[in-house]
Amino acid sequence: MRKSIVCGLVFLMIVVGLVACNGGGGGDPAPSYSISGAVTSSGSGLPDVTVTLSGSSSATATTDSSGKYTFAGLSNGNYTITPGKSGYTFNPTSSAQTVNGADLVNVNFTGVTTYQVMGAPVRTTWPIVREASGQWELVGETFIINTGAEKLVLQSVNLKVFEAAGNILADRTYDSGKFDDMIIIVMKNPDGTYTQTSTSTSELEPGELCFSHVAALAGNASLPTLARVTISFTNGKSETADIPLYEFNPGEQTIWPLTFSGGDWLAFDTGETTYHWRDINFNPAINAFVIDQRYAIDAVQFDSQYNLSNPFGSTHKEDYYAWGEDIMSVGSGTVVTVVQDQIDQEMSKVWTSTDTHVEGNYVVIQHGPALFSLYAHMMQNSAIVSVGAHVAAGQVIGKIGNSGLTGNIGAADGMPQLHFQYMDAEDRTKAQGLPAVFWNAKVIRHSDADILGAFQGYLPDIRSAYDLQAGTYTMNGNTPLEYDIVTSQ
Repeated sequence: MRKSIVCGLVFLMIVVGLVACNGGGGGDPAPSYSISGAVTSSGSGLPDVTVTLSGSSSATATTDSSGKYTFAGLSNGNYTITPGKSGYTFNPTSSAQTVNGADLVNVNFTGVTTYQVMGAPVRTTWPIVREASGQWELVGETFIINTGAEKLVLQSVNLKVFEAAGNILADRTYDSGKFDDMIIIVMKNPDGTYTQTSTSTSELEPGELCFSHVAALAGNASLPTLARVTISFTNGKSETADIPLYEFNPGEQTIWPLTFSGGDWLAFDTGETTYHWRDINFNPAINAFVIDQRYAIDAVQFDSQYNLSNPFGSTHKEDYYAWGEDIMSVGSGTVVTVVQDQIDQEMSKVWTSTDTHVEGNYVVIQHGPALFSLYAHMMQNSAIVSVGAHVAAGQVIGKIGNSGLTGNIGAADGMPQLHFQYMDAEDRTKAQGLPAVFWNAKVIRHSDADILGAFQGYLPDIRSAYDLQAGTYTMNGNTPLEYDIVTSQ
């Protein structure tokens, strides 16, 4: 019996050996190869690029954190490798490769981002002042140039205001519903000038510039020291700029430039609004954008029934309460510019974009090395000061008229008024605007409900963002807000 077992084992070993020698009935496995490489951008590996393989077989791979990819297990044949990643173009766009008995390495690509921007605040520092109720008011802007190849679509603009300790004093986000008022998109012309290019306030084509206006109130306690503006796009990208803040001081207690003998004054199109801000100029001498009217204030006079003219709605400029009212210098200084040869427009005047001398008749007074005040829309030949003359605070310099652009382009809605602004240079087309603050008057601030009723359902932007309390406030170096009533102390 034992002999039979041995014979059986010998037989089994012979059978197994034969099977092994014959390879189980098959030949040697076919050899396989690989294609590998890297994707870089600006000299560094570009991760998360989808690399597509097509041809003799198909597959996809994703670059790792170093930008590397590999396709393994490939047979001999012809292949095409194509990289792809949102926001990038690639050189080459694809690569044709032939596997012939060996691995292929260094099938590399260079990615160039289509998202490229250059941005900065228009001013390197922003002045801040207190509005009439005592809260800190911040007004500023940044700009973005689309230097890339893809169209950018704005999603939101965020403004944060910080105190020195890093605590947030204000946090305001503008979405696309606000863009009509606060975004301007322009294109640079071959001659170096700039033109608003599109009615779109959210789409930024390659080569276009986007200006973004921001404004906030930051309470009345801690001094704000830093503003941070973040512009976000729908492609997930964003740009942030930090701007140091400083408290503006005109150097003396400047006064409201109008008398109250004929009634109180309504302040409108004030510094926190975008009405005057939209007049952006490019100064090639300093290669910078300037906004001289950034903090400008317009003022009209009304009676106890809030009528601007007598009779109400008159079509004659002489019937308006502001007509012929005295204009005073806000502070001491030297007269540097006087223009008084422009006619006073009739109420039916429709201003066009080709009309010139938007200031009408005006006077500019220098109060310091980089502080000038401008008084516009004066009555023709009413200026009673001359260039070089020294003036004191409260000294009469002329009268209110209706010269220049006192309404809106394309409409017959002008009326006698004073346009006042501070700026840091004599020539307003080369000047940055500065806040207007006053000491000798009070502000009467109505409730939101009163404002909505008086102005046909329109609520100023700053009121829609902040709960402003109705009341009477004394200005001691403060500035009025939109639709504040300025009255005597």
